[in-house]
Amino acid sequence: DQSTLFLDARTGRFDNKQQQLDLHKDIFLRTSTGYEARLNSAFVDMNKGTVSSDERVDVKLTNGTLTADRLRITEGGDVIRFEGNVVMHLDKLDEPAVAQPASPEPAPPAKTRTPQNRSANSR
Repeated sequence: DQSTLFLDARTGRFDNKQQQLDLHKDIFLRTSTGYEARLNSAFVDMNKGTVSSDERVDVKLTNGTLTADRLRITEGGDVIRFEGNVVMHLDKLDEPAVAQPASPEPAPPAKTRTPQNRSANSR
């Protein structure tokens, strides 16, 4: 996935030599795939393609919300790990198809006897 990550923060410090960004206060993170997160602090290492935060994170998913005590984004954004008191609330999920009872095997035809028109005196 080649999604793009957008970050906005009230304060931050960028180390140009190390390509590291230390952000603080009112951090808003948004991805091009529709996820949004609010954090109080975040450390971004652009050389490694990582973002980490050791403070509470509130995430708005496309179908719900998630909160956690810590956040780790690694492998250029391919892996996102939430740690500590992780709580996820999902909006209404797609309803699974209502299970239809299995059709019973057709019953074999009932065996009937044809009357033998016999009288008690026949041999």
